[in-house]
Amino acid sequence: EALPVLEAFLALVRRFYGDEDNILSAQTRLAACLGENGQHEEALALERVIYARQMAMNGASHELTIIAGYNAAIDLIALQLWDEAKPLLRDQLLPVARRLLGADHYITLAITYNIGTALQRDIKRTRDD
Repeated sequence: EALPVLEAFLALVRRFYGDEDNILSAQTRLAACLGENGQHEEALALERVIYARQMAMNGASHELTIIAGYNAAIDLIALQLWDEAKPLLRDQLLPVARRLLGADHYITLAITYNIGTALQRDIKRTRDD
């Protein structure tokens, strides 16, 4: 039920509150709803756009960029795209999150947990992973 409401909300935000931050926030909500409804391909496509825009606006060392990348990684894991999820989490997000937020921040811990999840579920993993 929430999906049509969020789609309408995004259209309203684009029309009346067209600034980038509001649009990205509405898109993030829509992508989360898509993922919760099992529409991970659609969610991932939107999350990739959000992550790229956050990266362009704020750079890699920004909490919103880390969150956007993490959200994309969750959909990558749901779609079992291990070869994309592991490097995104391990090589791109985790070092920045540790430096910016600290090792005990909940986002850093969630990234670490999902690296473990991706490694555990990937049947093609190696000792080097």
